[in-house]
Amino acid sequence: MSEPDPPTFFNRIYAFFRHQYRALWLTIVLVFLFNLARHGIWMLNHEKEPVPATGTVWVFTDRPCEVPFRMPALRRQDVYAKLTDAESGKDVLSCFVRRDETAEVLVPLGTYRLRYAHGTDWYGTNLLFGPETDYRQIEEPLVFAVDADDPGQVLVPELQIDRDRSRPWGKSNISGKEFR
Repeated sequence: MSEPDPPTFFNRIYAFFRHQYRALWLTIVLVFLFNLARHGIWMLNHEKEPVPATGTVWVFTDRPCEVPFRMPALRRQDVYAKLTDAESGKDVLSCFVRRDETAEVLVPLGTYRLRYAHGTDWYGTNLLFGPETDYRQIEEPLVFAVDADDPGQVLVPELQIDRDRSRPWGKSNISGKEFR
């Protein structure tokens, strides 16, 4: 007597789906694999961190921080902003601003580039907002200087945002590599 032919590929698929729970588990696995492909393997190793308070500052300079600067956040996204020296490109300070809030931070006198990242899920200062992070840079440098006409006054730039805070400041998208 001869042995029966092995089941074909389609017969195996049919037999698999015939069991009601297997379809459910297969759906769960497919959703997981889809998210893994979309966000990358890093999501398996990283958890969200507690969101810092508005105005939390990381300082990377020895210069005195004495000029107040108002930094608003966006409507539905948190902001991690970074001032870098316009000439050297070195980081001067970073600041966190929660959605719908405004931070007032002290910065040193000088000329800076403002780069910022925004998003919704905070993964810390290394990963920022994960793969959904949007990076931007203000086009013009920000100048914090003593007023030549009135030496007792300090000129402080003001960030212009729209009324409902829905559009990011500046128009220049940058890459994560340029942000760092």
